[in-house]
Amino acid sequence: MRQAIATTLGRRLAAGGGALLIGLLAAAPLCAWEVDGTATTQELEAFHASFGAASHLFPRHKAEPLGWTGFEIWVDTSFLPDYMEPAVAGSLPADGLAASRVGVRKGLPKRLSLGVAVGRAGALDLLDAELEWTIFEGGVTKPALAARLTAGRAEDGGVYELSRWGAELMLSKGFGPATPFVSAGVVRSEGDFQLPAGTTLEASETQAVFAAGVTLSMLLPRVTISVEQAEELQAAVRLSFGL
Repeated sequence: MRQAIATTLGRRLAAGGGALLIGLLAAAPLCAWEVDGTATTQELEAFHASFGAASHLFPRHKAEPLGWTGFEIWVDTSFLPDYMEPAVAGSLPADGLAASRVGVRKGLPKRLSLGVAVGRAGALDLLDAELEWTIFEGGVTKPALAARLTAGRAEDGGVYELSRWGAELMLSKGFGPATPFVSAGVVRSEGDFQLPAGTTLEASETQAVFAAGVTLSMLLPRVTISVEQAEELQAAVRLSFGL
């Protein structure tokens, strides 16, 4: 009985997460925004601090290795509600900051995996890469432990360019079709703003990042729902499939 209830609840959460992701992806192209180069220095620096962390490619998957024949193809979006940075000009989807991506992860020997992703947040194009090493594969009673490095860029072809690097540790433990996970790490971001006067404003930020979520594998595609904390709290949904 308990297993049946858990399965039904998991399916409803997965369906709800998938519907939320599809809705956000559909709304994003209709709500374009860009960085306002006429904003004050303080406003631009505040935008960089929040966007540099919010656009980080968080680990929305379990810490177990894919294996050298394994792979994962995914699409996801993150959403930071009530995003009120004055340096943002234009229309935000549901008054929040959404960053949407598609990506692939490929398993390698020695419990390594490599991933790349492309995406968009308003007028900014996103490009990310991740390298992960599973330190412990885990087992029936023990969680899996992985270390992860990320690198990313964002640019709008005009006002703003961002470079970002991150390092994280993550834990996950499977319980039937559900695999909860947690992660903690640090993200360093550096940004350049091209100002109307022809000068360049440089901004940099180093921030701690945390995440917790669950991957539900009872459906195809798999659904991951996570809550992520950097400068502010945001939520994310990922749909994925693979071996």
